[in-house]
Amino acid sequence: MTDTVEPGGLGYQARALAAFARLAEVQPTLPNPYLVFSGGEVMVQLSAPSEVEAWREGLFVSPQDVVVDEGVARSYVEFNAKVSGMAVHVYAEVTLRPAQQEGAAA
Repeated sequence: MTDTVEPGGLGYQARALAAFARLAEVQPTLPNPYLVFSGGEVMVQLSAPSEVEAWREGLFVSPQDVVVDEGVARSYVEFNAKVSGMAVHVYAEVTLRPAQQEGAAA
């Protein structure tokens, strides 16, 4: 057994896991996420934009840092932050209203 931690192994995620364990203690009322620990980033997938807003407030992220990413197949409301020095990407899929065609009945 060696003292080095290889990228790709569970030990490589120890810092991120510890940061989120502390976050769960400090902010226990944040909405329950689906978490993906990948390399040096943690992806926080949420079910609704209101949950993204709760996380934004909980992580003290400015409202100006939240963006809507309009993709071809899917759109997301999202922001990036740091938690104990770890890069965190928080997002939820959103349904955007299709633009009304000119002259269409409302």
